[in-house]
Order: sequence, then C-alpha cells, then structure tokens
Amino acid sequence: MGNKMKLEQSAQPRLILHPCNPTADPPLLQLQQTLEQIALIAEPLRFGDRRHWRPGEAFLRRITFLGCSPVVALGEPGATGDSFCHIAIEGPWPAARFRTTRQRRDPRCRHCRTPLTGSALDAALQQWQQQPPTAPPHHCSGCGRDTPLPALDWRGIAGFGRLFIDIFGIFEGEAVPDASLLQSLAALTGGEWRYFYQT
Repeated sequence: MGNKMKLEQSAQPRLILHPCNPTADPPLLQLQQTLEQIALIAEPLRFGDRRHWRPGEAFLRRITFLGCSPVVALGEPGATGDSFCHIAIEGPWPAARFRTTRQRRDPRCRHCRTPLTGSALDAALQQWQQQPPTAPPHHCSGCGRDTPLPALDWRGIAGFGRLFIDIFGIFEGEAVPDASLLQSLAALTGGEWRYFYQT
C-alpha cells in the first residue's frame, strides 16, 4: 500500500461490527445506550488511554461462540492478557476508513467470485480512500458488473466505515454476532450491519 493509504491494523484479535453503509454515522450516545439496553456492555473500564466496556450480562447470548468447548476470557487487564473480552467503540470519524488484518486476502465479486488482486486492488483502495463515498465502483473483469468497493466480498477480514464496534479477545471464526444483536443495531441505524475479524 502507498503511504497515503490510511490502513487501520492491529495485532490484538477481535470481532468487529460496522454498518454496511460505510458513510453511516450512528449517534454515539444512542449506540452506547442500545448496547447497554441489550446488555452487550456493562460498566466502562480504562484500557490504555481509551474508554472500553466490560461485557454485559447478555454478552454470551449476543455473541455466539462456535465449537464444542469455547474458552472465553472474561477477566481483567493484566490478569488474562490483552485478549480478554471487552468492547470498544471506534469513531465516528469525519470520513470512512478501511480496516483490515495483517493477513491479506483478496476480495471477490459477489456475483461471479472473480478476485480483485495485486496492483489493481492497491489502486482501487487508494482511489477509494482519497474520495469516499464518490469513488467509482469496481468494474469486475469476470462478469462486467460494477460494485462499490465496500460491497465486495472481503472474506471476513476487512470492513469500511466511519464507526466500528470492536469486541476484543475473539479470534477469526471463533464467534459470530447473534441475529438479535445485528437486528438491534439495524433498528438504530436504519440499515444492516456486517462483521469481520482482525488478528
């Protein structure tokens, strides 16, 4: 990626939720209140120089852990390491950002599955970052359809938005948001939400 690309990365594993519409700007106070009402979050805690939240009493109902015997660390900072489950709200920022993991995976056309790769992907991301949300759509070389870059299938490791909900301590494929959580968020913002992972 070029130096101008504002690529958001992190080494701490997390599940990240965001509105499908990358320009959506949910009211921050109302979002926090919604997360409290559905008991995804409980009391706040200081994590570094940021305000995060402890998991609420319904956390294990709002987040579905997969597998036979999932290990869910609900401890405290310093006792269970940085990977214990806690929640942060990132944003809102003036413009949408692209966030991804360090492990690159080429996005695919949702219609024909043709991947966008290499320098073409780099150029598309640079152009999108410079002029969201008016950047031209990706023109698929496989089926010829035009798709906005955020609407491609990013295969669970990237997302675009002005605001994100980060749920720390969750590795890729370890857990997914429950339908009730996504419905509550959609009711607040008037549009669907997606999720991806950072590792």
